[in-house]
Amino acid sequence: MKSKNKVTKSIASVGAALVAFSACLFAPPSASATTLIRGNDGAVVSILDLEVHEELFDVEFIFDSYDNIYNGTFDFDTESGALKAAEAVVTALG
Repeated sequence: MKSKNKVTKSIASVGAALVAFSACLFAPPSASATTLIRGNDGAVVSILDLEVHEELFDVEFIFDSYDNIYNGTFDFDTESGALKAAEAVVTALG
């Protein structure tokens, strides 16, 4: 059974992998267990139940500095884990 991480995970716009895929923000919803939440302008502002390594995350797209968002910590301990998370976001956005 998959556990859901109750803490909202934030991904900053400064992340190189996510900036490269910013055009995907207006992608149509894809068929999956994830839910895309859109703002008034149609851009995706969050993703609910994003699966990364059999763990579910709620992702919120926010714009600020690394220090203000992460306060010196990051949700993934390894580059591999962060890459898998970025790939899951791109897949969810279609």
